Amino acid sequence: HGSLDDSSEWSLGVVGAYTAGLPRGEQALGYARDSDWMLILGSTFDSVDTDGWQFPADGAWVGWVAPAGMEPPRHLAIAARLIGDPRLPPEGRPPSIGRTAPPSARRPPLAWSAPAGVHPGALVALAVASAEATRSSLAADASFSSAWCLALVGSRSEPPSLVAPRGLGGLGWSVPAAIGSALAQGHRAVAVAGDGAVGYSILELDTAVRSGAWVTIVVLDNQLLGFQDHWERHLYGEALSPGLGAIDYA
Repeated sequence: HGSLDDSSEWSLGVVGAYTAGLPRGEQALGYARDSDWMLILGSTFDSVDTDGWQFPADGAWVGWVAPAGMEPPRHLAIAARLIGDPRLPPEGRPPSIGRTAPPSARRPPLAWSAPAGVHPGALVALAVASAEATRSSLAADASFSSAWCLALVGSRSEPPSLVAPRGLGGLGWSVPAAIGSALAQGHRAVAVAGDGAVGYSILELDTAVRSGAWVTIVVLDNQLLGFQDHWERHLYGEALSPGLGAIDYA
């Protein structure tokens, strides 16, 4: 994700756990699972990239291209390892390949809603569309905020950029990250965070005002720690943690 512009006519979409369940993501996963030849450009192909180790298929030929010093995936039987820059030049493109649905097909309609309120997918889709329209950078917080943003944001050869704390930080990361991005790049930044994450960094609003950072914060307010609630229900059949209560962030 990021090596190839999603608007390219030969992009089938982004594979991985965060795109599973979305129309274009399922299409890309299907191609990846069924391929008998795969060239990997600069990816370690971990459990998230492969949506739980679903590909490459057993017996598939695998080639790997990455910069010098990058460790190859240890779980793959790599037939050919090449050292170099995996990024494609702007003029680089194959002779021809079939077109697929445009990147917007991966985004849910903005009217998509759940019985108890707006669906997070619709809200994040609106935030992503706003960031792209204004060429703003996008900072996703940890947990489900990262999952929604990584699933719905388009890969572009130019900004807006997306930063997510996959191993880089924990809850509360997105607001200060957005402030830093806005100040460093001199333009608007959008932070997407759950209400649990916002509670860790709400005082950074003071920093944003004092520094004059142009930041928009989108709060996914479900009144609980979503990822924790999800796994408690998955493992134990019920939620064990208390909710966070209702707060009017506006």
